[in-house]
Amino acid sequence: MNEANIKRLRSAIVVAIKANYPSVDYHDLLKDWGYDVRLSKISDSNLLLEIKNVADHILPQSYSIGKLDSQGKYLVALMYKAGWNYKRLRALIIKTAGTTRWLNLSSSQQRQIISILKNYIKE
Repeated sequence: MNEANIKRLRSAIVVAIKANYPSVDYHDLLKDWGYDVRLSKISDSNLLLEIKNVADHILPQSYSIGKLDSQGKYLVALMYKAGWNYKRLRALIIKTAGTTRWLNLSSSQQRQIISILKNYIKE
């Protein structure tokens, strides 16, 4: 693969990460995924393709809140509206309900977390 294609692949990785994780710094995600190096330093096309595949398909465990129902999808929409990221939302869920998974919450806990985010947006 020539240098121009490698540069395009690096750009595609950044675009994929920003599309899938808009409020998370992509350098942090790369470190979480085990790639503790800057993209500009990687010249191996196979490694870049691997990172691109990860960026396109996998939400890192440290940012995941589990499977989502319709209320969970609403919560994620509120999260983006508030300018939060998954890491911060997950911390709120842990602090409020003591679990990391959205579907493990009771209806009242789900309403409480949604209410907290709504109040944050109003401020």
